[in-house]
Amino acid sequence: MKTGLLIFIVSLLIACGNKMNPMDYNEQIVRMHENTWLYLQSKQEQLYKYDDTSQEQAKIIIDSMNLKYAYITNLLDSIDYPCDAEGFHTATVVFYRYMKDSVLPMFSKTLEYEPQSRQWYEAWGKIDEALNTRASQLENNMIVEQAKFTKKVSIMY
Repeated sequence: MKTGLLIFIVSLLIACGNKMNPMDYNEQIVRMHENTWLYLQSKQEQLYKYDDTSQEQAKIIIDSMNLKYAYITNLLDSIDYPCDAEGFHTATVVFYRYMKDSVLPMFSKTLEYEPQSRQWYEAWGKIDEALNTRASQLENNMIVEQAKFTKKVSIMY
């Protein structure tokens, strides 16, 4: 019985031994999240200012957004996160996949319509709704999971 417990503890330590430091992981995710929200807001603003942005420029902006979020989801898939961060990491991945797979395609839909047309405003309304409902819920889930993680590993702010 004691041998089995000892083997379990040793295997857990080995499995968690090469993982990212909890403080570094937390800081990396927080910094990434802050930067991506600022990035998204600035790109969204550029796209909405139809007077200043041509159709070609808008496509370039949307492509850059898609590349950025693809990079983030790939990065999250490759991070060797701390064992105690599993819930936080999963919530973060779910949030960024939702943004990449569900919200970003909505920006492309805006290009199908004449700026300031009824359909164009409706497309932007759907983006706002997605950001203010599901994306907000997923972000809140991230925050809850981050709080559990930081409490578990005693990261204080």
